[in-house]
Parts: sequence; structure tokens; C-alpha cells
Amino acid sequence: MRNLVCGVVALLALSAMGLGQEKEASATLAGRTVAIRYAAPASKDRASLSLHTTAALAFEGFNLPKGDYTLYILASGPQWRLAINKAASTAAAQYDQTLDAARVPMIMTRPVTPESGFSVTLSNPSPYESALHVMWNGVEAIAPFHLVHGPGAPE
Repeated sequence: MRNLVCGVVALLALSAMGLGQEKEASATLAGRTVAIRYAAPASKDRASLSLHTTAALAFEGFNLPKGDYTLYILASGPQWRLAINKAASTAAAQYDQTLDAARVPMIMTRPVTPESGFSVTLSNPSPYESALHVMWNGVEAIAPFHLVHGPGAPE
């Protein structure tokens, strides 16, 4: 019984620290929502994120229709890539690269104050532009994107 109580207390402590909990990052582009849900990655060289967008987005060399996708951060080697995958929800439990709609190179940086864990944010430099920022083990990888159409949207 004592081991069970200790186990429950440990799980509650981990939960309170936010470990294993799903988090969300979101941005609004010209009234449209881009939302990303994520948890700490189980793999050392691949992380998966859920993307929901109510607008068509343009990444480097690729236009993404509005909808639900899984994003995979492929972090092997010095140049990380963002795999935009058509699988969503339970279909995305295992990475299937044949379902990749595109693979986008990410901009790699070493932040001044690196984080040791895993975090995802969306910056919003203009009403039509954003960027996915992934901080992971002291490295930041960035994938800029913008609205495909709209007044004042970049082409």
C-alpha cells in the first residue's frame, strides 16, 4: 500500500510540473487561427505536433490547405526539417513518411539563453506572417510561413 501511495504522489508531482502534459501554441493571422498542440517528445531525434489551421498557409516552396495535419520535427543531423504530414489524430501515432505532403528545411540557431527541454511557440511579426519556433536541447529551429491569400499577404 505504501508503494502505491508513493507512486500516486510521484505521478501528481510530475503532473504539477507539467511533464507529459499536452501544451498549445497559437497565432491569429488576419482573423484566422493556427493552433499547434504538443507534448514532450519520446524520441531524441523526432517530435510530433498536431496542427489545426483555418486558413491556407504557405511554407517555403509549399502551400498547405486549411485543415488538420501532423507536423514532425526531424532533428537528425545539423539541418532539421519540418515534415508536414497528412495523417491526423490516431493515424499519426506512427510516423509514415509516405504521407508527407512536404518537407521544409528549418532555420537553425543557437539561442543566447538555450532551454534544455522542449517548447513550441508561434511568433506573429505581421497580421499575415508567422513562424513556428521549436526549442529543443539548446537549439532553436524556425519554420516561417504566411497566409496564402489575403489583402496585404506576402506572395
